[in-house]
Amino acid sequence: MAAPGYDRFFTELRGCTAELARIIDGDLERPVPTCPGWTFRQLATHVGRGHRWAAQIVATRAATPIPMREVADGKLPQDPALHASWLNAGADQVIEAVTAAGSDLVWTLAGIGPASFWARRRAHEAAVHLADAQLAAGLDVDLAPEFAADGVDEWLARVADPSGVTVARGHGKADVAVRGPAAGLLLILTRRLPPSDPAIEILGEQELLTHWLQHTPF
Repeated sequence: MAAPGYDRFFTELRGCTAELARIIDGDLERPVPTCPGWTFRQLATHVGRGHRWAAQIVATRAATPIPMREVADGKLPQDPALHASWLNAGADQVIEAVTAAGSDLVWTLAGIGPASFWARRRAHEAAVHLADAQLAAGLDVDLAPEFAADGVDEWLARVADPSGVTVARGHGKADVAVRGPAAGLLLILTRRLPPSDPAIEILGEQELLTHWLQHTPF
């Protein structure tokens, strides 16, 4: 599947971050069940700092990861009135840095690669954490199907890099198959929904799917 254009990643990055900020809106102590031990405070900090971390890697053309403690403006402001602007500014920083970098190479989670990697990665990071906030607030998860499908593709590629798993596209027989809406599949792979969700159909050895989910990173 071809990845969406980078303008689409920029749009989703901005949109998901803004919607996350709207849902949190000062409700910092609400628990986030899909991120055990976290509240909206930790969720907002994680997303806003993560955006700035990626932007700083790109802006400085870093060849190695930057320690999180060195991320500029990486703390959620004390004033709740500033939370939305702080989160949205992080998304803007990623977009500005990636746009300025063009085809330059920087450190990525898969080694040295194009700066544009971070537009896609941060867009999907924001989308999954938006889903965390929506689920915590009792809202429906609303991810565009094409974008969610690319999130599945991006997740599989990241798993394949450290694990040696081979990812291939096509139709074929398998010991276990999982069928459902793209957003549902993404949320199952990232442990936001259980495989027993009624929108998901599992064909074959469910134990193999359970093993896969227990032995792959989020």
